[in-house]
Amino acid sequence: MNKTVHMVMNGKGGCGKSLIASLLAQILAAQTPDLLCVDVDPTNRTLSRFAALNVHGLELLDATRQINPRQFDTLVEWLLDHSGDAVIDNGASGFVPLLAYLSRSGVLELLREHGVDVLLHVPIIGGESLDDTANGFTALMEETDADAVVWLNPFFGPVERDGKRFVDSPIYTDVAHRVRGVVNLQDWDRATYGQDLADMRAAGLTFAEALAPNSTLGAMPRHRLHKVWNDIAGQLAGIRLNHQGATA
Repeated sequence: MNKTVHMVMNGKGGCGKSLIASLLAQILAAQTPDLLCVDVDPTNRTLSRFAALNVHGLELLDATRQINPRQFDTLVEWLLDHSGDAVIDNGASGFVPLLAYLSRSGVLELLREHGVDVLLHVPIIGGESLDDTANGFTALMEETDADAVVWLNPFFGPVERDGKRFVDSPIYTDVAHRVRGVVNLQDWDRATYGQDLADMRAAGLTFAEALAPNSTLGAMPRHRLHKVWNDIAGQLAGIRLNHQGATA
């Protein structure tokens, strides 16, 4: 394999897919200058707000506002033609159509024949929606043969059920040999860290822009954001994200 496509997927809305896609894209862009970012969310193009990432939008909806699966053919052509790695942000409403396309079209085999590896990034959230996101993870692992990175998001509560952590459940352990790593998102203090992250994302700023010397952010927001960046970068450094190995 000489390049990797990172697909951020789950069928539950509000589980952090676009946040993960933006974090992943910023980490990869630091080591892969020729990174392709694609936003295929039919309803909420969150990743596209980051101007510095030069995100390409792909319209999946036809004239009747229904998802046209043949548009995924266009995405495949982009991935084959592009010389570097790619990050795909897929919305909740596009989960079932894209999963069906991945499992039935032979696209994963085609991409591998052309030296393209596919790595799934799957958010799992705590609280009442744990089962929904866990079911999305199960569907991805059953319907495809791609490896995955699991992102545990405790924003809505601990990612556990009846005292058992998700990573100790059969849902995870049965396929753990295909999981390249687990990223633990922290439940940062929402009045400080959380607000800093929200403000940065609302302004469409990357961490590099927010932490730059000419940033308009104050010293403490920059300090907190730097801690968040170091935490995510440090966790991803130990995961094999592409053909070059783990991130630096």
